[in-house]
Amino acid sequence: MADGEERAKPKPFKAEYAKSGRASCRKCKENIGKDAFRIAKVVESKQFDGFMTLWFHSRCVFKAPGFITNVGDVEGVDALRWEDQQALRAYAKGEGGAQGAAGGKGAKGKAAGGSKSEEGKSEGKTKAKGRKAGAGDEDLEGAAAGVHGFQVAYAASNGSACRHCTEKIPKGQLRVGRMEPSSRGVEVVAWRHAACVGEEGIWPPGASVQGVEGWDALRKEDQATLQAMLGGQAKGKGKGKEAEPPKKRQRLAEQDGGGEEGKEEGSRRNKKGKEEGGMGEKGKGGAEEGREKGKAGEAGMSKELEKALEQQARRLWEVKDKLRTHMSVADMRAMLTANQQDATGSEDALRDRCADAMLFGPLPPCPLCSSPLEYWDGQYRCRGFLSAWSACSYSTREVQRREEPWTIPDDISNPFADEYRAQQRRRLKAGDKGKSKGRGKGKGKAEGSKAGEDGEGLWPQRLLPPEEKRSEVKKGNSAGEGGKEGGNGRAAREAREAAIPDGGVAQDKPLEGLHVALLGRLSRSQAAWRKEIEEGGGSVAALSSAAVDCVVATEAEAARSQDKLVPAITLGAPLLSEAYLLDSLSQCRRLPMRAPYLLPLAPHLQQQADAAPPAAAAAAASGAGRESKGKKGKERSGEGEERVRSVRVKGRAAVHEASGLGESGHVLDCDGTVWSTTLNLSDLSTGANSYYILQIIEDDKSPACHVFRKWGRVGSDSIGGSKVEGAGREQAVALFRRLFKEKTGNDWDAWQAKTGFQKQPGKFYPLEIDYGATDDDGGQGGAVMGTRSKLDGRLVALLMMIFDLKSIREAMVEFEINVREMPLGKLTKRHIERGFQVLTDVQAALQLPEDSTGRRESAIVDASNRFFTLIPTVNPAAIRTLQALSTKIRMLEALRDMEVTSTLLSASRGAGGGADEDEDPVDGHYRQLQCGLKPLERSDADYSLVSEYLQRTHAPTHKEWDLQLLDVFRVDRSGERQAFRADLKNHMLLWHGSRVTNFVGILSQGLRIAPPEAPVTGYMFGKGVYFADLVSKSAQYCFTSADSSVGLLLLSRVALGALHELTQAEYIEKLPRGKHATKGLGMMKPKEDEFVKWASDVVVPCGKPVPSGVKNSQLRYNEFIVYDTSQIQLEFLLKVKFIHKR
Repeated sequence: MADGEERAKPKPFKAEYAKSGRASCRKCKENIGKDAFRIAKVVESKQFDGFMTLWFHSRCVFKAPGFITNVGDVEGVDALRWEDQQALRAYAKGEGGAQGAAGGKGAKGKAAGGSKSEEGKSEGKTKAKGRKAGAGDEDLEGAAAGVHGFQVAYAASNGSACRHCTEKIPKGQLRVGRMEPSSRGVEVVAWRHAACVGEEGIWPPGASVQGVEGWDALRKEDQATLQAMLGGQAKGKGKGKEAEPPKKRQRLAEQDGGGEEGKEEGSRRNKKGKEEGGMGEKGKGGAEEGREKGKAGEAGMSKELEKALEQQARRLWEVKDKLRTHMSVADMRAMLTANQQDATGSEDALRDRCADAMLFGPLPPCPLCSSPLEYWDGQYRCRGFLSAWSACSYSTREVQRREEPWTIPDDISNPFADEYRAQQRRRLKAGDKGKSKGRGKGKGKAEGSKAGEDGEGLWPQRLLPPEEKRSEVKKGNSAGEGGKEGGNGRAAREAREAAIPDGGVAQDKPLEGLHVALLGRLSRSQAAWRKEIEEGGGSVAALSSAAVDCVVATEAEAARSQDKLVPAITLGAPLLSEAYLLDSLSQCRRLPMRAPYLLPLAPHLQQQADAAPPAAAAAAASGAGRESKGKKGKERSGEGEERVRSVRVKGRAAVHEASGLGESGHVLDCDGTVWSTTLNLSDLSTGANSYYILQIIEDDKSPACHVFRKWGRVGSDSIGGSKVEGAGREQAVALFRRLFKEKTGNDWDAWQAKTGFQKQPGKFYPLEIDYGATDDDGGQGGAVMGTRSKLDGRLVALLMMIFDLKSIREAMVEFEINVREMPLGKLTKRHIERGFQVLTDVQAALQLPEDSTGRRESAIVDASNRFFTLIPTVNPAAIRTLQALSTKIRMLEALRDMEVTSTLLSASRGAGGGADEDEDPVDGHYRQLQCGLKPLERSDADYSLVSEYLQRTHAPTHKEWDLQLLDVFRVDRSGERQAFRADLKNHMLLWHGSRVTNFVGILSQGLRIAPPEAPVTGYMFGKGVYFADLVSKSAQYCFTSADSSVGLLLLSRVALGALHELTQAEYIEKLPRGKHATKGLGMMKPKEDEFVKWASDVVVPCGKPVPSGVKNSQLRYNEFIVYDTSQIQLEFLLKVKFIHKR
């Protein structure tokens, strides 16, 4: 690993000697004795955010060739005894386990093969070469050892399809099957054409086809064909039917390497029949590639280096064995402490560090964080922390050890310690004073010197093995693009389809969160469909239920029972064929609810569907996550609906739905303390991105309490767990305090007081969440919001649009913010301001010069860790570019406006902000805006002016969409006209665009300037409010899409005064004397002789774009920037439809 590189994932395998006798082999189920040679498969845990090891006897691994094909994929190889190292290398090269090597015990100072351990006896009988794979191995499940999990047969029907090329395999044709996990987490046979197996590279290199299950049942000519294709012989055309691959090849989008580690049951050892990480998986990323890389690595080791490494390994183990015999754990810790080395960790880790330093000298501190370095797995690494927020990821293969003797404390006295002291005194007395002449830095090369040889200075150099490259894991591609949209309910369809991931990777529960209504007689019984739907994660709902997401029917039944569909259609649920469920289940992904799955509606129902109010559509699809195009993260649609529906805010906090106590309990609120917290931890160097939720939930009708905790990985439903513990109030409070201290390293009182709380290395940090708005805010008495409003219908639609919580969640998903574990909460304003401060630190890190120590990279990662810990994000990545930094700035600006929306919604809950109970929530929201909004009639002169301005100023390069004006509202924000600087001259009516989710903040608080905490990056002419004279330039910042095509634009009266004109970027902190605003001069501008005057003194630059005559400008179009919000007066709000052309 290069210096400073992120260490997100461990190697896929690990080799060591068992530290205890508690583990059992995942293959043979027998105990793995202490100090026995064992090999682990490293998989992502389903119970916590991290990785877990699945252990096997080395003998069990060596009986299944193809499990490991590249020794570079194995952690800890050079920490093994030499015989076991060589056995593992030979196995990875396909030569089988070296005889007698596997199963030796790490505690003994003799060759592993010579030990008389239980494993050694078994392995001593195994030959290294010439053994037919799988012959007589009763401890291997299924087929032959060399081709475990494979089988061959003739297709019994025309029903199977090749997993590689997706073409059908005709009846009677030769096919090859491999056991692979299905979407249900059980293993099934995945069939392929024989030629496709070779083409895909999944056959274990060097494995014999003659031992595969079904071999003896094949015709001789087909055996010859299969042998030629897969058996390692020269390829040629066989006589069988599978001699040539099919003409058409189309790779199925699937995740390679899903293997058995994808099963959740694997980590629960008590569940029968569920084996995770089994031996059947052959070489991630392609066995053949792994084999070639492994051979290349071995080829790079010269005989001289190999001999020197063997001698070095034997000397290291000689010292380790003596340490085991003569030194206690306390002795080793005392030695390491006396020599400024790391004295933490297990007994084996302490012994490794002591042996390394006693042979090669004490290591220097880390150049980045000053923590002790240690040798491990071919490199010197740091296990310290850069700061309280970041683990140090420094590693190197070159290090200059300290030229000073190794100190053994005087109170340690034993034969080994005495002998070592005497040897060291002899070296010093002989004149080897610690100066190393002409010695290298330990680059892993044997340059004529033997490891451990005297006469090289105070310390000999440690030789490092050649770097083994890790295998590249092939990743699956997304598939399953939806077809063209058909007609079946306009508003509801748009809202729902925005919530459904278009394609995406396979899901274990593709229908999770989906509520399906079944209509009448189907092709199979409703009971059978119910079972299928529930197994896929969904549920069956009644047609009249408000929870219905879609209705499934046959075309004939739909034609007969149209009247039964009225409730569901009114809610916006689409009518789908059974093929939708079949395809979603078979493809293991939720497909878009579009053609060809949509069934036709009767004309009167189609009219109802198209006329369905946006509120109904939003309610029907509420809570569903949405995946924006190109986003790597994944939000399962439908999940949020159930989540939002089941959670209720009682008092000052929301009971988490996973507790199951939301209906009967409330979060304990006593003595001014709300006993609820959400903790977060993100560290890019370790790959951690974890959350931990802690609550005390008190029963509504009794003093009984429960302590609820939930943990996992941010954005993942499959990783983590939860627990509810009943207790009295005092016991619950004590447990809450203990868990908070354990997870954060701080007392709960310190966090509550906001004084004395210090972030601790490797510990969680609390988020400041103000539980406010919920999806039932505004809904009173079960009525649909907006139905009782006394406002103009156009204004009601606008208010419902800007106060829509579903849009807020979708925007958060687009920014990859974690909405799963704070779905009803919001980060406080102070918390968001801290995010801005951290981004300023990111900017400072980006400005650091590159250096060899990796300080710049470490500073970037450290600041990124702080940001993602404060702002939980689904897929965090180090903020390494100014463009990425600008994106995060925009994200926080959007979050700031969302916080305003949520605050206003919170204020309207309960008493409705002081309104009577009969007031529609929309009217209450409008009153809280304190901003007058009056819809203009199309006959109004101002409407005509705005429409002409919009149509004439579309820039020629903005061709992705056209703009259609839907409504215009006159804006009168409270107090803004009185504060406006009318004394300044040069007033213009200019454009400003923003996300819909930002407009509650804009209308209630006005257009604002970025806070002082925000970094200066991303503002071409400094922190100010930016305007344009071409509508399409501002419209770009509405960030609409084909699925969400309606945006909002502002026209503001801007008092520009004297302009400071620029053609190049210049960060303005203070304008030159006599200047009031900045104008960025573009190479195109509106045609000036088409300008008009409005309200007597306001220039409306509504001319068509023409060349400006400005040369060498960084801007294509004009920009206007003011740095004082009193120069801005909002005049018109435009509701605009973006007609996307692609």
